[in-house]
Amino acid sequence: MTILPLPSEPARPADAWLGQLNMLADRQPHRPALRHHHQSRWQQWSWRDLRAETCRLSQGLSAYQVGPGHTVAIQGELEPHLLLLALSAQLLGAAVVAVPLAETSTRIHRLAAELDVHHVILGTPGPEPWLTAPTSPVLFTTRDNQAAHPRIAPYRLVRAGWGGREASPRHALLPGWGGRTVWVEESTDWPAAPSAVLRYWLDLGVGITLPASLDLVLTDRCRIRPRVLLLSRRRLQVLEDTLQAALPERFSLLAAAWLRQRLGLDRVAGIEVLDDAGLPLRASMLPSGILQQFARLGIPLADERDHSRLPARSVDDPLILPLGSL
Repeated sequence: MTILPLPSEPARPADAWLGQLNMLADRQPHRPALRHHHQSRWQQWSWRDLRAETCRLSQGLSAYQVGPGHTVAIQGELEPHLLLLALSAQLLGAAVVAVPLAETSTRIHRLAAELDVHHVILGTPGPEPWLTAPTSPVLFTTRDNQAAHPRIAPYRLVRAGWGGREASPRHALLPGWGGRTVWVEESTDWPAAPSAVLRYWLDLGVGITLPASLDLVLTDRCRIRPRVLLLSRRRLQVLEDTLQAALPERFSLLAAAWLRQRLGLDRVAGIEVLDDAGLPLRASMLPSGILQQFARLGIPLADERDHSRLPARSVDDPLILPLGSL
Protein backbone atom coordinates (compact mmCIF):
# COMPACT_ATOMS: atom_id res chain seq x y z
CA MET A 1 0.00 0.00 0.00
CA THR A 2 1.35 3.40 -0.90
CA ILE A 3 1.66 6.00 1.84
CA LEU A 4 0.44 8.86 -0.36
CA PRO A 5 -2.83 9.08 -2.30
CA LEU A 6 -2.27 8.88 -6.03
CA PRO A 7 -4.51 10.29 -8.77
CA SER A 8 -7.17 7.80 -9.82
CA GLU A 9 -6.67 8.51 -13.52
CA PRO A 10 -4.47 5.85 -15.21
CA ALA A 11 -1.13 6.96 -16.58
CA ARG A 12 -1.47 8.43 -20.05
CA PRO A 13 0.79 7.12 -22.84
CA ALA A 14 3.70 9.41 -23.61
CA ASP A 15 2.74 9.67 -27.28
CA ALA A 16 -0.71 10.99 -26.26
CA TRP A 17 0.83 13.87 -24.29
CA LEU A 18 3.27 14.59 -27.12
CA GLY A 19 0.56 14.48 -29.77
CA GLN A 20 -1.59 16.95 -27.86
CA LEU A 21 1.34 19.32 -27.30
CA ASN A 22 2.31 19.18 -30.97
CA MET A 23 -1.26 19.91 -32.03
CA LEU A 24 -1.47 22.98 -29.78
CA ALA A 25 1.94 24.27 -30.88
CA ASP A 26 0.91 23.90 -34.55
CA ARG A 27 -2.61 25.35 -34.21
CA GLN A 28 -1.85 28.28 -31.91
CA PRO A 29 1.95 28.70 -31.85
CA HIS A 30 2.02 32.32 -30.67
CA ARG A 31 -0.77 32.22 -28.11
CA PRO A 32 0.25 32.33 -24.44
CA ALA A 33 0.49 28.91 -22.84
CA LEU A 34 2.06 29.89 -19.52
CA ARG A 35 2.53 33.09 -17.51
CA HIS A 36 4.37 33.54 -14.26
CA HIS A 37 5.40 36.35 -11.94
CA HIS A 38 9.14 36.05 -11.30
CA GLN A 39 11.45 38.61 -9.69
CA SER A 40 8.97 41.47 -10.15
CA ARG A 41 8.46 40.69 -13.84
CA TRP A 42 5.79 38.72 -15.68
CA GLN A 43 7.13 35.98 -17.94
CA GLN A 44 5.24 34.45 -20.84
CA TRP A 45 5.75 31.27 -22.87
CA SER A 46 3.89 30.65 -26.12
CA TRP A 47 2.80 27.15 -27.12
CA ARG A 48 5.68 27.02 -29.59
CA ASP A 49 8.11 28.02 -26.84
CA LEU A 50 6.59 25.38 -24.58
CA ARG A 51 7.13 22.62 -27.13
CA ALA A 52 10.74 23.67 -27.71
CA GLU A 53 11.46 23.80 -23.98
CA THR A 54 9.90 20.40 -23.21
CA CYS A 55 11.81 18.80 -26.11
CA ARG A 56 15.01 20.21 -24.67
CA LEU A 57 14.20 19.05 -21.15
CA SER A 58 13.14 15.59 -22.33
CA GLN A 59 16.52 15.16 -23.99
CA GLY A 60 18.23 16.29 -20.80
CA LEU A 61 16.16 14.00 -18.55
CA SER A 62 16.70 11.00 -20.79
CA ALA A 63 20.44 11.42 -20.22
CA TYR A 64 19.68 10.68 -16.55
CA GLN A 65 17.79 7.51 -17.52
CA VAL A 66 14.27 8.91 -16.97
CA GLY A 67 11.85 6.84 -19.05
CA PRO A 68 9.05 4.25 -19.15
CA GLY A 69 8.60 2.24 -15.98
CA HIS A 70 10.25 4.90 -13.81
CA THR A 71 8.51 6.82 -11.03
CA VAL A 72 9.49 10.46 -10.64
CA ALA A 73 8.59 12.21 -7.37
CA ILE A 74 7.68 15.90 -7.59
CA GLN A 75 7.67 18.27 -4.61
CA GLY A 76 7.15 22.02 -4.49
CA GLU A 77 4.86 24.91 -5.39
CA LEU A 78 3.60 24.81 -8.95
CA GLU A 79 5.81 27.13 -10.98
CA PRO A 80 7.01 26.94 -14.59
CA HIS A 81 10.23 24.96 -14.13
CA LEU A 82 8.47 22.40 -11.92
CA LEU A 83 5.60 21.94 -14.39
CA LEU A 84 7.89 21.83 -17.43
CA LEU A 85 10.10 19.17 -15.85
CA ALA A 86 7.01 17.15 -14.82
CA LEU A 87 5.55 17.36 -18.33
CA SER A 88 8.90 16.42 -19.89
CA ALA A 89 9.16 13.38 -17.61
CA GLN A 90 5.68 12.28 -18.67
CA LEU A 91 6.58 12.77 -22.32
CA LEU A 92 9.33 10.21 -21.70
CA GLY A 93 6.78 7.75 -20.28
CA ALA A 94 7.63 8.15 -16.59
CA ALA A 95 4.96 8.20 -13.87
CA VAL A 96 4.85 11.31 -11.67
CA VAL A 97 3.77 11.26 -8.01
CA ALA A 98 3.20 14.38 -5.89
CA VAL A 99 4.81 14.66 -2.44
CA PRO A 100 3.52 17.19 0.16
CA LEU A 101 5.81 20.12 0.91
CA ALA A 102 6.20 19.44 4.61
CA GLU A 103 6.60 15.66 4.35
CA THR A 104 8.95 14.20 6.97
CA SER A 105 12.25 12.54 6.12
CA THR A 106 10.94 9.20 7.40
CA ARG A 107 7.92 9.24 5.10
CA ILE A 108 10.01 10.45 2.16
CA HIS A 109 12.40 7.54 2.69
CA ARG A 110 9.45 5.11 2.85
CA LEU A 111 7.97 6.57 -0.32
CA ALA A 112 11.28 6.36 -2.18
CA ALA A 113 11.72 2.71 -1.22
CA GLU A 114 8.10 1.72 -1.81
CA LEU A 115 7.80 3.29 -5.27
CA ASP A 116 11.45 2.75 -6.20
CA VAL A 117 11.98 6.47 -6.78
CA HIS A 118 15.31 7.20 -8.47
CA HIS A 119 14.46 10.70 -9.76
CA VAL A 120 12.98 13.72 -7.98
CA ILE A 121 11.80 17.08 -9.35
CA LEU A 122 12.29 19.49 -6.46
CA GLY A 123 11.03 23.05 -6.05
CA THR A 124 10.92 25.03 -2.81
CA PRO A 125 11.73 22.34 -0.19
CA GLY A 126 15.32 21.60 0.75
CA PRO A 127 17.05 18.56 -0.81
CA GLU A 128 18.33 17.00 2.42
CA PRO A 129 15.60 14.34 2.97
CA TRP A 130 15.97 13.08 -0.59
CA LEU A 131 19.76 13.01 -0.48
CA THR A 132 19.58 10.49 2.37
CA ALA A 133 16.82 8.36 0.78
CA PRO A 134 17.70 4.66 0.40
CA THR A 135 17.32 4.69 -3.40
CA SER A 136 19.90 7.52 -3.81
CA PRO A 137 17.73 9.46 -6.28
CA VAL A 138 18.96 12.16 -8.67
CA LEU A 139 17.41 15.54 -7.85
CA PHE A 140 16.34 17.90 -10.65
CA THR A 141 15.98 21.27 -8.94
CA THR A 142 14.10 24.27 -10.29
CA ARG A 143 16.66 26.60 -8.76
CA ASP A 144 19.91 27.27 -10.56
CA ASN A 145 21.59 28.56 -7.40
CA GLN A 146 21.30 25.22 -5.58
CA ALA A 147 24.48 24.17 -3.77
CA ALA A 148 26.66 21.85 -5.82
CA HIS A 149 26.18 18.14 -5.18
CA PRO A 150 26.94 15.12 -7.41
CA ARG A 151 23.27 14.02 -7.29
CA ILE A 152 21.72 17.47 -7.82
CA ALA A 153 21.08 18.66 -11.39
CA PRO A 154 19.87 22.29 -11.61
CA TYR A 155 17.32 23.22 -14.27
CA ARG A 156 19.90 24.94 -16.47
CA LEU A 157 22.05 21.79 -16.46
CA VAL A 158 19.14 19.57 -17.52
CA ARG A 159 18.21 22.05 -20.24
CA ALA A 160 21.82 22.20 -21.46
CA GLY A 161 21.65 18.50 -22.30
CA TRP A 162 20.31 19.39 -25.74
CA GLY A 163 21.75 21.90 -28.17
CA GLY A 164 18.48 23.22 -29.60
CA ARG A 165 17.18 26.79 -29.64
CA GLU A 166 16.60 28.17 -26.18
CA ALA A 167 12.96 29.08 -25.57
CA SER A 168 13.45 31.94 -23.15
CA PRO A 169 10.22 33.46 -21.81
CA ARG A 170 9.28 36.93 -22.96
CA HIS A 171 8.94 39.64 -20.34
CA ALA A 172 5.69 41.52 -20.69
CA LEU A 173 2.46 42.43 -18.98
CA LEU A 174 -0.28 42.54 -21.56
CA PRO A 175 -3.80 43.93 -21.07
CA GLY A 176 -6.51 41.33 -20.68
CA TRP A 177 -4.30 38.54 -19.39
CA GLY A 178 -6.75 37.51 -16.72
CA GLY A 179 -9.52 36.83 -19.22
CA ARG A 180 -7.39 34.64 -21.46
CA THR A 181 -5.90 32.19 -18.99
CA VAL A 182 -6.85 30.12 -15.96
CA TRP A 183 -5.45 31.17 -12.58
CA VAL A 184 -3.69 28.33 -10.72
CA GLU A 185 -2.30 28.69 -7.18
CA GLU A 186 -1.33 25.18 -6.11
CA SER A 187 1.46 23.00 -4.78
CA THR A 188 2.14 19.28 -4.45
CA ASP A 189 0.24 19.36 -1.16
CA TRP A 190 -2.62 18.54 -3.56
CA PRO A 191 -1.93 14.92 -4.65
CA ALA A 192 -3.55 15.39 -8.05
CA ALA A 193 -1.76 18.67 -8.80
CA PRO A 194 0.50 17.45 -11.67
CA SER A 195 -2.12 15.34 -13.45
CA ALA A 196 -5.05 17.74 -12.95
CA VAL A 197 -3.22 20.86 -14.07
CA LEU A 198 -1.62 19.12 -17.06
CA ARG A 199 -5.02 17.73 -18.05
CA TYR A 200 -6.58 21.19 -18.06
CA TRP A 201 -3.53 22.72 -19.66
CA LEU A 202 -3.14 20.34 -22.59
CA ASP A 203 -6.52 18.69 -23.11
CA LEU A 204 -8.32 22.03 -23.27
CA GLY A 205 -5.49 24.04 -24.84
CA VAL A 206 -5.92 26.67 -22.15
CA GLY A 207 -3.15 28.96 -20.94
CA ILE A 208 -2.46 29.10 -17.21
CA THR A 209 -1.16 31.90 -15.01
CA LEU A 210 0.89 31.22 -11.88
CA PRO A 211 1.74 33.58 -8.98
CA ALA A 212 5.30 34.23 -7.86
CA SER A 213 4.65 32.07 -4.78
CA LEU A 214 1.76 31.00 -2.57
CA ASP A 215 2.70 33.79 -0.17
CA LEU A 216 2.06 36.36 -2.91
CA VAL A 217 -1.19 34.93 -4.28
CA LEU A 218 -3.34 37.88 -3.24
CA THR A 219 -0.92 40.48 -4.63
CA ASP A 220 -0.50 38.76 -7.99
CA ARG A 221 -4.18 37.88 -8.33
CA CYS A 222 -5.06 41.55 -7.90
CA ARG A 223 -2.61 42.45 -10.67
CA ILE A 224 -3.97 39.88 -13.10
CA ARG A 225 -7.67 39.99 -12.10
CA PRO A 226 -8.42 36.54 -13.59
CA ARG A 227 -11.77 35.42 -14.94
CA VAL A 228 -11.39 31.73 -14.09
CA LEU A 229 -9.92 30.11 -10.96
CA LEU A 230 -8.93 26.45 -10.77
CA LEU A 231 -8.74 25.40 -7.12
CA SER A 232 -8.19 22.29 -5.04
CA ARG A 233 -10.19 21.79 -1.85
CA ARG A 234 -7.20 23.00 0.14
CA ARG A 235 -6.89 26.28 -1.76
CA LEU A 236 -10.66 26.73 -1.65
CA GLN A 237 -10.41 26.62 2.14
CA VAL A 238 -7.66 29.26 2.06
CA LEU A 239 -9.90 31.46 -0.08
CA GLU A 240 -12.82 30.92 2.28
CA ASP A 241 -10.68 31.94 5.26
CA THR A 242 -9.58 35.07 3.38
CA LEU A 243 -13.19 35.99 2.62
CA GLN A 244 -14.27 35.29 6.19
CA ALA A 245 -11.63 37.66 7.52
CA ALA A 246 -12.43 40.38 4.97
CA LEU A 247 -16.24 40.34 5.00
CA PRO A 248 -18.18 42.28 7.65
CA GLU A 249 -21.56 40.97 8.75
CA ARG A 250 -23.41 43.52 6.65
CA PHE A 251 -22.26 45.49 3.65
CA SER A 252 -23.70 47.26 0.64
CA LEU A 253 -23.46 46.27 -3.02
CA LEU A 254 -20.88 49.01 -3.46
CA ALA A 255 -18.81 47.56 -0.59
CA ALA A 256 -19.10 44.07 -2.16
CA ALA A 257 -17.72 45.41 -5.44
CA TRP A 258 -14.85 47.08 -3.60
CA LEU A 259 -14.04 43.85 -1.73
CA ARG A 260 -14.04 41.80 -4.94
CA GLN A 261 -11.57 44.23 -6.45
CA ARG A 262 -9.39 44.24 -3.33
CA LEU A 263 -9.21 40.43 -3.41
CA GLY A 264 -8.59 40.22 -7.17
CA LEU A 265 -11.98 38.59 -7.74
CA ASP A 266 -13.84 41.42 -9.46
CA ARG A 267 -13.59 39.87 -12.96
CA VAL A 268 -14.10 36.24 -11.91
CA ALA A 269 -16.76 34.56 -14.04
CA GLY A 270 -16.37 31.11 -12.52
CA ILE A 271 -14.45 29.03 -10.02
CA GLU A 272 -13.94 25.32 -10.60
CA VAL A 273 -13.06 23.18 -7.60
CA LEU A 274 -11.41 19.78 -8.04
CA ASP A 275 -11.33 16.94 -5.52
CA ASP A 276 -8.25 15.07 -4.33
CA ALA A 277 -8.31 12.92 -7.49
CA GLY A 278 -8.48 15.97 -9.76
CA LEU A 279 -12.17 15.54 -10.68
CA PRO A 280 -14.56 18.54 -10.73
CA LEU A 281 -16.93 19.04 -7.81
CA ARG A 282 -20.44 20.37 -8.31
CA ALA A 283 -21.46 23.36 -6.22
CA SER A 284 -23.90 21.17 -4.25
CA MET A 285 -20.93 19.11 -2.99
CA LEU A 286 -19.09 22.10 -1.48
CA PRO A 287 -19.31 23.33 2.13
CA SER A 288 -22.26 25.66 2.72
CA GLY A 289 -19.97 28.29 4.29
CA ILE A 290 -18.00 29.00 1.13
CA LEU A 291 -21.18 28.99 -0.96
CA GLN A 292 -22.67 31.64 1.30
CA GLN A 293 -19.51 33.77 1.09
CA PHE A 294 -19.47 33.58 -2.70
CA ALA A 295 -23.19 34.35 -2.88
CA ARG A 296 -22.75 37.43 -0.70
CA LEU A 297 -20.01 38.71 -3.00
CA GLY A 298 -21.81 37.72 -6.19
CA ILE A 299 -19.12 35.26 -7.33
CA PRO A 300 -20.42 32.29 -9.39
CA LEU A 301 -19.13 28.74 -9.06
CA ALA A 302 -18.80 26.43 -12.05
CA ASP A 303 -21.69 23.99 -12.15
CA GLU A 304 -22.69 21.52 -14.84
CA ARG A 305 -26.29 22.69 -14.56
CA ASP A 306 -25.71 26.37 -15.36
CA HIS A 307 -22.94 27.78 -17.52
CA SER A 308 -24.87 30.80 -18.70
CA ARG A 309 -22.56 33.20 -16.83
CA LEU A 310 -19.30 31.51 -17.78
CA PRO A 311 -17.09 32.13 -20.82
CA ALA A 312 -18.04 29.95 -23.77
CA ARG A 313 -15.39 28.09 -25.79
CA SER A 314 -15.46 28.15 -29.56
CA VAL A 315 -13.37 26.52 -32.25
CA ASP A 316 -11.83 29.89 -33.07
CA ASP A 317 -10.97 30.66 -29.43
CA PRO A 318 -9.69 27.45 -27.77
CA LEU A 319 -8.13 29.36 -24.88
CA ILE A 320 -11.47 29.97 -23.17
CA LEU A 321 -12.06 27.18 -20.68
CA PRO A 322 -15.41 25.34 -20.73
CA LEU A 323 -15.75 24.94 -16.98
CA GLY A 324 -17.24 21.72 -15.66
CA SER A 325 -16.81 19.96 -19.01
CA LEU A 326 -14.43 17.28 -17.78
